Amino acid sequence: MNTTPSAKRVLVYGDSLPWGAVPGSTAFERFPANVRWPGVLQDILGNDFSVIEECLCARTLDSDDPRLGFEGRNGLSHLVTCLDSQDPIDTVIISLGLNEIKGIYDWTSDQVAEKMKNLVQTIKERKPNFHTVNLRIILLTQPKVQEEKTGNWGDLWIGSGQKSVDLQAAYRNIADELGIELCDVAKIVDAGVDGVHIDQVSHKIVAEKIAEFFKN
Repeated sequence: MNTTPSAKRVLVYGDSLPWGAVPGSTAFERFPANVRWPGVLQDILGNDFSVIEECLCARTLDSDDPRLGFEGRNGLSHLVTCLDSQDPIDTVIISLGLNEIKGIYDWTSDQVAEKMKNLVQTIKERKPNFHTVNLRIILLTQPKVQEEKTGNWGDLWIGSGQKSVDLQAAYRNIADELGIELCDVAKIVDAGVDGVHIDQVSHKIVAEKIAEFFKN
């Protein structure tokens, strides 16, 4: 925890990608804090910023995971509690949506995009509760799911490749429509050996790209 009183507080609200799931691991192995991109971002930004990780494997935008052992993954249900518990917040970085295109949900990319719009609007409407007058929201696109590499999950990701590409385009439109910032991660890194998660090198690339948003 950064205890500098004047530090700007940056909340990362995300899924297994910023959580640091190691590509190809079968037991939710996690990269250490100095490797996953929120930690690398903290190191780059230094003591003037406090990067707060609020990330969870299988977290969705607003869907309830039907699988045993994956309770509490609904991102919208936890969002307001998280925002209030971490108040004051200067910036919210959102990295979500990929889990919603799994076959267990059967959502279209357009439906997932609407879920993201609702989540962003929830953050915007909660803004009066923050001490921060001008809350920044940075939306991240996510890498294309490479279906041919997702065999370890059986049919969990079947049909998700094109949906993930369509979702990238939808997120770019959402950023314009809602007046928030976009970090187009999908253009700078690819999924790792499991077709979904990103490797150590990619975590560093993502952190460096996001850090550019805080240079001014």
